[in-house]
Amino acid sequence: MKDQVVLPPRPIAVGVVVFCTAAAAAAAHHLCGWPLGGASVVATILVAPLVSLWWPRFATDTLGLHGTSLSSVPGGGDAMFLGRARELAAAVAAKRTCFLLSDWRRRAGTPNYQVWLGGARRVVLSHPADVAHVLGRVRPPRDASWMKGFGLPVSPKVLILTAGEEHSAARRLLAAPLKDERVLRMIAGGVAADLADEVEGPVGGALAAAADGGTPTDMAAVSQALTLRVVHRVMVSTPATDGVDFGPVVNGLIPLLMPLMLVPFPAVLARRRLARVRAVGDLYRRCLETHEAARRAAYAQGTWARSPPRDILDVLLADADKGGLYADRDRLAADWMVLMMTGVDSTESPAPPIPVPTLTSLPYLDAVWRETLRLYPPAASGGSRRLVSDVVLPSSGAVLPAGTAIKMPHHVALHSPNNYARPEAFEPDRWLSLATAGAACCGRGGGGGGGTKDIGEQAWRPFGLGPLSCIGRRLAEVQWKAAVAALVIKYQLRLDADAPAVKPLDSLSLKPSHMQVCLRRRAANSLWVS
Repeated sequence: MKDQVVLPPRPIAVGVVVFCTAAAAAAAHHLCGWPLGGASVVATILVAPLVSLWWPRFATDTLGLHGTSLSSVPGGGDAMFLGRARELAAAVAAKRTCFLLSDWRRRAGTPNYQVWLGGARRVVLSHPADVAHVLGRVRPPRDASWMKGFGLPVSPKVLILTAGEEHSAARRLLAAPLKDERVLRMIAGGVAADLADEVEGPVGGALAAAADGGTPTDMAAVSQALTLRVVHRVMVSTPATDGVDFGPVVNGLIPLLMPLMLVPFPAVLARRRLARVRAVGDLYRRCLETHEAARRAAYAQGTWARSPPRDILDVLLADADKGGLYADRDRLAADWMVLMMTGVDSTESPAPPIPVPTLTSLPYLDAVWRETLRLYPPAASGGSRRLVSDVVLPSSGAVLPAGTAIKMPHHVALHSPNNYARPEAFEPDRWLSLATAGAACCGRGGGGGGGTKDIGEQAWRPFGLGPLSCIGRRLAEVQWKAAVAALVIKYQLRLDADAPAVKPLDSLSLKPSHMQVCLRRRAANSLWVS
């Protein structure tokens, strides 16, 4: 594709819109006798929006001016000017976004495809080689126009929306405590303690009551309660939640926030929804102020040492006090809220019953972890990136020009029959040969790829890749494995046969609609882990 035309879409589109608007105004003036000023106003109102919706698609798909036109999604729902915007908006409202993206891949018939949303082309990549190339080598910034909703609760200075050295500096600062082995040990110990406390513990007590009473319990709610305690520990070194149940707060925020990402001027077109979102941001801001005041008082009284930092609050305040990034109060509050919502843990907890090195090296537990994240990846719809230079995709040689918006949804790649045999089946065994033979067995046909990484192993990137990947991956793994190990040692679990079918919902993260589970205590020493 050496001779392919690759012109920058945005300046060409702006020029065409200006030309067509001026031509329409001139025609109305000379042919209809309209005053030139009035004709210009009418042309700007009527012609400019239509041309801006029509031209980019015509220039890309028909004229071939902007690199390669990828496979499109056939079938209904593709309007002339709006494209598939209405279809996407309906999926967002129904919490089915990642499933729509996977359905589009199936209908397009190729790992990579494109859709038009108004006058904007969105390229969706799921071929493992292309995703690895874009994330690991090209490393484009996040698409702030698509992800602007994350800046609405507190500030657009939030970590998710920053780029360049500011992002790198904040990432280095926050990642350090999340990878600390002491923190990981405390996570495992804290999770074990929460599940073991059957008297005063809100998590362990709920499980024990359900097991002893023979009543099903909603494991989705129990898991969220456990995670919130984990979050609070790493943030401020205590499992308490300040008398505020942040579970309903988070659950209510995401449905408010996601539709706002599709609204061009939320301050004008969605004022009430925006006010509710900012009220949640104010709640987290007050939470920060309360903990900051208590911590600074402890510093002054000598009851808490500033160094070495023991939690995220110590790290943030130390940077703010030396005039660093977090001297900016809006940035401090915004990242505090993001970290509180995403879920991390650390505190002075008992030692875990299974040491962390053992916990993370148990082959079948690791296989279940991988397969669970394959079927139900966090951030299933993936983020959006905006190319700053022309990119050639290694799988096909297709050329994407600078300015192209791309999505790499985890759900699409991890549920693709091109990457996994029987992609909808829960088969942890597909990962076991990674620990025994040093090669993946997760690809098509269930066989190993031989030599380099199998395509299924390449596709398994639920936490992303590169400098914008999730900084809490290791921490999430330890928390999950500690919880599962503690549960299966103590209880036998099965789904409640009388409960409605579990329905996965894409609400930023992929979550179950409910998870009614029946528990029965295991007999002493009935399960051994070596």
